[in-house]
Amino acid sequence: MAIPVHPVDYFRAAQERMTQASLLRREEHFALAMYVAGTAVECMLRAYHPTDAEFDEKHDIAQVFKGCDFEKLGDAARKRLRGPVQTVHLLWQNRFRFFCEDRLRAHMRALGQHQRGVLRGADFLKVRCKELEDASLEIVTTGVQRWQPTPS
Repeated sequence: MAIPVHPVDYFRAAQERMTQASLLRREEHFALAMYVAGTAVECMLRAYHPTDAEFDEKHDIAQVFKGCDFEKLGDAARKRLRGPVQTVHLLWQNRFRFFCEDRLRAHMRALGQHQRGVLRGADFLKVRCKELEDASLEIVTTGVQRWQPTPS
């Protein structure tokens, strides 16, 4: 029997995953750091979903964001998070959990993410990883600041 996942479970998991993603990036485990950062975002956004809503977004961060309860999250937060959500949507996929670093590099090259904003000689995956981490941290931090536990 599966134990139900409640909004507070997603909320707590988001914070843990964000901390883990930062540690992984600092240790230069970029593929796993990117996967975990995106997972942190998905958890936080799911914490803000109406409790009676079904999840059918297929890990599409833009769709998960659209399904949030914006009365609970707040209109100002919704507006502030549009950019970070788009960054995560661009740089993260749930299937990254299956990617080794070489595969992730090839994927990012295929998307043209190896050049944009990357200085000559810099590791583009390190740059994209930091970009994803920063956007993810913005989303998780905003979610934490706006959090109001659901009354029992």
